[in-house]
Amino acid sequence: MARMSHFCRQWQLKPSASKTISSVFHLHNTSATLELSVYLDGQRLRHECHPMYHGVTLDHMLSYREHLTKTACKLKNRNNLLMKLAGSPWVPAPTLCSHLLWRFAIQQPSTVPQSGHALLTQVRSMCS
Repeated sequence: MARMSHFCRQWQLKPSASKTISSVFHLHNTSATLELSVYLDGQRLRHECHPMYHGVTLDHMLSYREHLTKTACKLKNRNNLLMKLAGSPWVPAPTLCSHLLWRFAIQQPSTVPQSGHALLTQVRSMCS
């Protein structure tokens, strides 16, 4: 860390000790809870068991298990919401069809049919 501090001073960089973390990556499972005392310019760096780097959660073995678990949980929640919205067999609600037709009519008023039969046909084609 002394070399890193020297490098930062040489290039006039100021790393934030409050935002900088330390982690240990290894294959030895008994050392999984090991916390190192790492200091940067006299301030102890916070230890993080599962740091994030560019949106990927890392674990001590670099197996991506923690990241994949979080991602699977997010996907499960989103899929459950979609299933609730969609229902088991997808049948759009009449209000959804009318809302779609209303938005279509505002965006392209010249293409909305004037007769009732043609309007009903267009609603059915949009919702199927």
